[in-house]
Formats: sequence, structure tokens, C-alpha cells
Amino acid sequence: MSAASGSDPRADLGVFLDGRSLRFERVLPGPIEKVWGYLTKPELLARWLAVVDVELREGDAAEFRILLAEDRPSRTVLHGVVAKCEPPSLLSYSWDDPRSPNESWNTFQLESRGASVLLVLTQKGVGDGALSRSAAGWHVFLGRLEDRLRGVESRAFVDVYNDVLSTYDDLADAVTRQTRGAVSASRDVILQVQSLEAATRFYGEAIGLEVITRREGLIGFEGGALRLYVERGPTQGPVFELLVPDLEAMKEKLVARGCEVIEENAEIPRCYVRDPFGMVWNLAER
Repeated sequence: MSAASGSDPRADLGVFLDGRSLRFERVLPGPIEKVWGYLTKPELLARWLAVVDVELREGDAAEFRILLAEDRPSRTVLHGVVAKCEPPSLLSYSWDDPRSPNESWNTFQLESRGASVLLVLTQKGVGDGALSRSAAGWHVFLGRLEDRLRGVESRAFVDVYNDVLSTYDDLADAVTRQTRGAVSASRDVILQVQSLEAATRFYGEAIGLEVITRREGLIGFEGGALRLYVERGPTQGPVFELLVPDLEAMKEKLVARGCEVIEENAEIPRCYVRDPFGMVWNLAER
């Protein structure tokens, strides 16, 4: 029985892979084709996760209105692009949340195990401070999915969510403590250009990178090993992102080692520095 329908809501907890990623595993009743339908078909997605405007197919864009209550979708629209769709075993799509600068990626993997199906969900790129809330949400959604497949009633979203949120808060705090002092490069690369339209045609049409986000003055492309964000601005060359625990302390350290501050914006916040070897880094605080 799933956590949504009455058993211990702390059963089947997800795990945090790092400060921006999580993973769930659930064994669901099969067959695998039925579970696949619940991941991709609008009429079935609307029974457990979100109101979606189209069937999910590779390369297509979709809009998701998350079901925080069984019959009331959220007014916030998450825009997604389906990167991979390999029936009935692999589905991956982005979520561009207008409330967050981050684009997260959801990947579902299915594997038949006799009459059951192993579902593995991985979400990467979760926004700052949202790790526990995202995990608690997926905990409820996956419990609801299992209930639908078993044909049983689910507990209210808010009841299960509140039961597990504090547990995920504790787990997220532990991950934060482990990574607080670490410095790491993200896979985000920023390129400032004079003509956003020309750059969009080049990277989107000539090279063929997939558009994952589009905002006023900025467009993002998925490049596999990197995510490229092109924005209007003075040409700096490619800017790589360095995630640091303390932006001001790292800036002072790098300047003392010969780096030059070439752009700062406390409202974002961000700080571009050029190192002694010509690389430009965006210092971003975790």
C-alpha cells in the first residue's frame, strides 16, 4: 500500500544525490505499458500529477499545471520540453518554473519485474532552497500514482505532504552541511551577445541545440554536457559558472591571486571575474 493511501508516509522515502538532485524508486503494479500511459497521456497524467495540454512526445513542448489537490490544478504553469521519449522505458523532460531561475529535469526509467514495474525518478537542477519541498511533492505524487494503478483512494495531498516535509527538511539540511564548504563548477555557460536573434538562429538552427527556456533578453539551450544561456549584453566571451559557499570571500581570494572583476550585479546576484589565464567565471553563491 502506498503512503498516500494510509500506510506510514515515511516509507519509500526518496534520497538526495546532492544539493540540487533527488531520486525515488517505487515498485508499481504492471504491466509496463499501463505505467507508461500514466507518464505520457494527458487523461492519465491528470489523475495523479498535472493537467497537461498534449501527449508527451520526444521533441515537443508541453505545459504542466500541477495538481496540488486532486481536482484543482495550480495556476502556475510549468513549461517543459520532452528531451527523450523511448516507450515504454525512458522519459525525460524539463520544467521551467517562472518562480525560479533554475530549469529542472525529470527523468523516469521503467523496468519490468515480472508482474511489477520498477520506476526510478530522478530530478536534477532543483532550485535553491526547494530540495525538500520538491521531494515532498514527488513523494505525494508517486504515492498517488501507485494508488491509481491499484485502484484505491488517496489521502489528501496536503496531509501526506505535511507528514513527510519535516523529514525531507532534515535530509536536505544534512546534504547542505556536507556541501557547504565545497566549490564546484556547474554545467551552465553564459554567452552575452549584441544580437540575441542572430545567436538564437545560429545555436538553435545551425548547430541544432534544443531550446529549454525563453525569456525577455535570454534564451537557454540544452547541450548535454553543458547548458548554454545566451543573453543580450557586452561581449565577454563564454562565462563559466563557479558555485561557491561565500561569494564575497571567494571574490577577495581570487582578486588577491590576480583575477580581475569585470562585472558585478548585486540584484541577481552575480560577479564576473577574469582569471590570469583568460577564463571568465561567474561566481554564484550556493
